[in-house]
Amino acid sequence: MNSIDSQTIENRLRKDLLMARKERDVLRTEVLQTLVTALDNSTAVSVIERKGVTEVPRRQVSLQDIKGIIEKEITEIHVAMDVFEKSSHSIPMEFKSRQSLLQKYLDYVGEF
Repeated sequence: MNSIDSQTIENRLRKDLLMARKERDVLRTEVLQTLVTALDNSTAVSVIERKGVTEVPRRQVSLQDIKGIIEKEITEIHVAMDVFEKSSHSIPMEFKSRQSLLQKYLDYVGEF
């Protein structure tokens, strides 16, 4: 098993986001922007944890945290797909593409 840290994964996501933007790949950009934003939000320190201090270091995320964030995004897509299925509408290809892209990143994180 390879040794890698969460910062390496975060850097990879940010690099891939930049590449998707350069390539004008709208779907990949949206998916990666959502993941990067979710990661950034997960490192925020709550007001309670600050205890009156205005500047505090951000929390560190683990590989498990990153995996959980990706899994949450996949779950949200599954919920949306279920809504479409139950309403007798066909599932938009975009949902399947998003799910596939997220699964690739989940598999990548799972390797470590």
